[in-house]
Amino acid sequence: MVDISEIWIVDASGKCIYNYSLEQNSDPNLFAGFFSALNQFGKNLSKKELNCIEFGDEIILLKHVQAYNLLIIGKGIKVENNKAMKESMHEIVQIFKNLYPPNFIEDWDGNLDAFEELTCKINQLFFENGLNCVERYKSIF
Repeated sequence: MVDISEIWIVDASGKCIYNYSLEQNSDPNLFAGFFSALNQFGKNLSKKELNCIEFGDEIILLKHVQAYNLLIIGKGIKVENNKAMKESMHEIVQIFKNLYPPNFIEDWDGNLDAFEELTCKINQLFFENGLNCVERYKSIF
């Protein structure tokens, strides 16, 4: 099982274009805007991008996907060195890159059905028993 409880994909404007959550307890757009602004502040302050933030026993990892001009953010429980979570985040980025070409966001019409296969792949990553992804996705929305 993966150590990530929530994933956000944020575009260059700070808008959340995708949210995957096992908890459903946060506003994706509020969260995305906050971390986008915080990341921009960090870039202005130190010329570097934000990679990790810890809040008590939780950790937020940020992966910058330059070719897409996106920020993929994952939230999980903090453990020593968070190696498994970092590996999971890397795998999620690779899944996204394998599913969508770099110009996808530019051409995207805003239809969330475009992310149905991404949700299925994340479910496969998260749940070893191989959920029926299409049925799960349709039941959520």
